[in-house]
Amino acid sequence: MNELWLGWPDRPRDAAEGWAGYGWAVGSVLASTILAALLHGRVAEANLVMIYVLGVLPVALRGDAGPALATALLGVLAYDFFFVTPFFTFEVSDTQYLFTFLVMWLVGATISTLTARLSAGIATARQGERRARALYELSRSLWTAREPLGILAEGVRVIGAELGHPVEAWLRDPAGEPLPAGPPRAMSASEHELVRWVLREGQPAGPGTHNLPGSHWLLVPIGAPDQVRGALGILFGEGEATPGPETRAALETGANLLALALDQTLAREEAAAALAQADAERVRSAMLATVSHDLRTPLTGIVGAASSLVAGAETLTPAVRRELAQGVVEESERLARLVTNLLHATRLDAGAATLAREWCALEDALAPALARVEAEDGRHLVQVVLPPDLPLLHADPVLLELVFGNLVENAFKHSPAGTRVEVRAWQAAGQLVVEVADDGPGLPAGAEVRLFEKFARGSASRGAGLGLAICRGVIAAHGGTIGASNRPTGGAAFRITLPLEEGP
Repeated sequence: MNELWLGWPDRPRDAAEGWAGYGWAVGSVLASTILAALLHGRVAEANLVMIYVLGVLPVALRGDAGPALATALLGVLAYDFFFVTPFFTFEVSDTQYLFTFLVMWLVGATISTLTARLSAGIATARQGERRARALYELSRSLWTAREPLGILAEGVRVIGAELGHPVEAWLRDPAGEPLPAGPPRAMSASEHELVRWVLREGQPAGPGTHNLPGSHWLLVPIGAPDQVRGALGILFGEGEATPGPETRAALETGANLLALALDQTLAREEAAAALAQADAERVRSAMLATVSHDLRTPLTGIVGAASSLVAGAETLTPAVRRELAQGVVEESERLARLVTNLLHATRLDAGAATLAREWCALEDALAPALARVEAEDGRHLVQVVLPPDLPLLHADPVLLELVFGNLVENAFKHSPAGTRVEVRAWQAAGQLVVEVADDGPGLPAGAEVRLFEKFARGSASRGAGLGLAICRGVIAAHGGTIGASNRPTGGAAFRITLPLEEGP
């Protein structure tokens, strides 16, 4: 079985593999003897010696030093027995052959040693290549996971496939308890406590360590000792060889990659949370600024007018008292609209706004909005164009009334007195389209999207800048869209699309 980069590189060879190497040694010497016998008498004796020397190579290439040295020794004995007089004995008639035998064995031993080292180097290089490829696959696969448990599950998949043994990973929850990245395996109470210990102390445990070395789990922490993110473990069965330092180092390498991926994910989450908090602070600051200015203005007007009425109750003419009372009413209505908008904006941001949907005609929401706005500002002409066959809407008429009122009021503010504001509606592609257009100066370049942000104001000085943001939130809650653009003939147009459902 081929060694994998996370396998058991230090496992001992079993008896079958050891005897197979010596079988190769005997077979190589036998083949060399047959070849030498065929060439005996036809070539010089030095060439016969080279045949036995070369016979060491196939055994040495297997990376077995012991069988290779045995091949060299058996080759010397076979050459002495079959090709040195007297034949078929180990006696030597010429002592010079002893030097030949010594050189023959030394050359064979040197070849076997060098070849074994070369094979070991090739195996190490291949193991390094497999390790680099596996690390690359693991690092690439981690980028596809965007949440901590997904990262650990992907790491377990890749490491387990390379290891060929069961692998488990645990994420440390805020309470310090292990949260398995996949279906939990059966573990004893002591093994569960061992996982908690690794998460708590940030130290490896299991075979090859000082902490519960008799366990079947080798556990390493994921992360630095002072900031443990989780734990990674490998399970080996009863009777299997205990993993050595190289396996532990490989497992720690995988744990380090998982720690980096978890750190990056948590850093992204923290950055997103920081941005959300900064945005919330910005909205809160703008809200406070709005409350401090826009709420104070109508309150100041109300207090001033009411104080004048009280102080001049006996001296003010009826016309002046009527004018002051009218001012109180107008500022009170302005204050009420501002508070209503703030409440709606808050509910939309919090996701607490609920739609009281019912089947209604467009006029049910449009007519009250137009009546209220025209009563407050009678300086504009409103033209409404509605086809007689418009379908019913399944919507919240109260919130739609708020939207149409804000749009028409916005058109009044940004167009000169005496101009016309058009409200049109039509049906297109399964949607109801409503457009509110004015004859004002139009929208500044690039303001088509910015105007729908909270606290974004146009050229008008009054208002909190919440009306269009509320319109966008209400329409989005209905599943529709809202946009703004400049009309070719001048002025601005705000267009709403609302989905149509099959009516009753």
